Amino acid sequence: MRAPRIGLVIGALSLTGSATAADNNMWGVGGGLGTMAFPGAYPAIWPSRVNTFDVDGDGDPECCKPNGDDLETTLEKVRGDVRITGEGYYWLDRTGRVGGYANVDTGNGFTDASLVLKYDRRLVGKAQDSFGIYLGGGLGFGSATFKGLTEAGEVDPAENAERLVLNYFPARIEATPFINFNDKWALQPKIWGGLNIPSGHRWMVDGEEVEGIQGTLFNYVAIGIDVGFLYGDFSPPPPDKRKGGNKGKTGGKGKSGGGKHKG
Repeated sequence: MRAPRIGLVIGALSLTGSATAADNNMWGVGGGLGTMAFPGAYPAIWPSRVNTFDVDGDGDPECCKPNGDDLETTLEKVRGDVRITGEGYYWLDRTGRVGGYANVDTGNGFTDASLVLKYDRRLVGKAQDSFGIYLGGGLGFGSATFKGLTEAGEVDPAENAERLVLNYFPARIEATPFINFNDKWALQPKIWGGLNIPSGHRWMVDGEEVEGIQGTLFNYVAIGIDVGFLYGDFSPPPPDKRKGGNKGKTGGKGKSGGGKHKG
């Protein structure tokens, strides 16, 4: 996924939030920064053939370095990534909301872009409270690229440098504290975990694609932390507007007034 597409997604989320400002439901759009906290180096496990540098698929590493040792992958696991997030939410009622966020993640020899659509439900605090905790999750799609590094730890500039492209479906579970300072601004830290389920790999070695690379559900497991701000309308609709007001009470009085007259 290219960066322009991420920009379009963020713009669409913003327009969605603005369009809902006229109704009684809460909404918010914003962004933030984050990073992966687990594993310490991502991915947790390379696909087996990449890990052993088995290019021809015979089960053995390729040979050989000048000293006679087996060749090894030049790909490095990611440490110290930085995620930039754009997100938007629309409250369906006083406790549940739908939303989505787009991420661009970078590290040494690593780039990643993804989009996740999600649903959250407020489990702690009431809609009118300034603090609450949401629990939810979502699904999406994304693409990541790992580039080979030189012995100096820099991205290999050669055209035929090793490269691994991963297309995947992110599955997320998230716990999100929500702190609204007023009716317009809110702080939203987030702890998330999940799997990047591989849908395809493209492994390039010496300028040629290596066929048959497969991953598992647990190759790309990750846990991360994001901190972001939202701008929107965080004044919850009055309960009576969403539940029919005092119709029940009014109806009760009407029924009493219209009772049979003795005699």
